[in-house]
Amino acid sequence: SEISLMPEGLAQGLSEQDLVDLLAFLTTLKQPVSIIGRFDALTLPGDGANPTRVDPKAKFDPAATIEDHSGAKHTWHRVEADAEGRIELAPLVGGTTSEPVVHLLAPVTSPDAQTARLILDTNAEVQVWVGGNEVHLSRTGNDGPRTAEVALPKGTTNLLVRVWKNLDGAAVVTTLVTDTPLEFSPSEAAKVSAR
Repeated sequence: SEISLMPEGLAQGLSEQDLVDLLAFLTTLKQPVSIIGRFDALTLPGDGANPTRVDPKAKFDPAATIEDHSGAKHTWHRVEADAEGRIELAPLVGGTTSEPVVHLLAPVTSPDAQTARLILDTNAEVQVWVGGNEVHLSRTGNDGPRTAEVALPKGTTNLLVRVWKNLDGAAVVTTLVTDTPLEFSPSEAAKVSAR
């Protein structure tokens, strides 16, 4: 089209700072943004001090059965994000009265070794590992998303998100901002188990 989608005279209604902010935002759009829309999920009960957990350094087997501290067996299953990239946590805990721990695992394939900005938006308590290494997340304010810079190797590595507490009504949105686009293919996941 020869006519811009930008409303005519928009700049006249913006302050100088608004224009600076708009241009700063537009420059961020040059980096690919990848919202992870599919995870393998595993919900395990907690017993307070000693919940059953998935070992982020072990091999992942989506067909594996994982036994919790009481002897009950649990299996991984595929979950899909909604149109806004949210994984709703309430359906994953299924009304359990224990302190459930939800594990979300996604293989991330990078065409090159690169640094990525990980953005994790949830109200639940959370821990994250990339390639078996724990990621230390920072947060601006009480309700803002958590962020971290992570090193992605060339090839496929696992991203493991562990969430617990405040799961009722909570959701998780996981985003990676990189210089080159990423792929997420479940068949490429290295195999991981519970401890």
